[in-house]
Amino acid sequence: MPFNAERPPPITHRVNVEHAAATLAYEGMMKLAQTFHHWAFHEEALYDDQRTMLVQMSADYERIAEFCGPGWSPPPSENDEEDLLSLIATQLQLSAQRSSSMHEATLGDVAILRFPIPKGSFDDALAILDAWMTTADPDDVSSDLPKARHMLAILPQPTPDECLGLTFSVQDYYFHQWVALELTERTLTCSVGEHVYDPGAGGDSTSEIVFECNLDGWSGGDFWEWNLQLSKIDPKALSVQVEVLS
Repeated sequence: MPFNAERPPPITHRVNVEHAAATLAYEGMMKLAQTFHHWAFHEEALYDDQRTMLVQMSADYERIAEFCGPGWSPPPSENDEEDLLSLIATQLQLSAQRSSSMHEATLGDVAILRFPIPKGSFDDALAILDAWMTTADPDDVSSDLPKARHMLAILPQPTPDECLGLTFSVQDYYFHQWVALELTERTLTCSVGEHVYDPGAGGDSTSEIVFECNLDGWSGGDFWEWNLQLSKIDPKALSVQVEVLS
């Protein structure tokens, strides 16, 4: 393998590392990764296994691009395969960007009000969610998870007619810790909790709302305390649950 010969190639789910590196430049691989990621979380007419496949392919191309490095260009190809694939990657990304812009414009017309939180407040939660989805067993990924991710991504804009609960948790026989949020059309509630079991003394649970706000502009508590508690959860033992609220 002519690139990064001193390092082992990345482990991938679906994409062949050598073939990708032989046919695509760094920029093309990153464009494909971004496009597959966009489709996984924004296209409605997909089955759960299709979303999982797109997330895996997005992660594969991103890992291969990072392995090859920002300056990577494949060797010249006699059949111009690299040029064709780069063109496809570019067009896919442009299409995804246009679709995303139209979607955001529509949301802007519908949802004028904003929750009283800074834009990007849930970037850490989104990063944790994305990382978990690339490694989770497909059977553990709720069909409502893409919807939950989308709702987090557009905050502080509300999502009309959507209400859900999202819980990040770690659990074993003796200890269960969770960081959760509930998002409705007009309210946002962030809470933390834990349950400890002692065979000799029994179980003990605590739960606390650390931040809440609504579209009227009211807020109470400390959002960043919730974010700090989320950052302390062990990603290797993480599980994610989504509950659609009535």
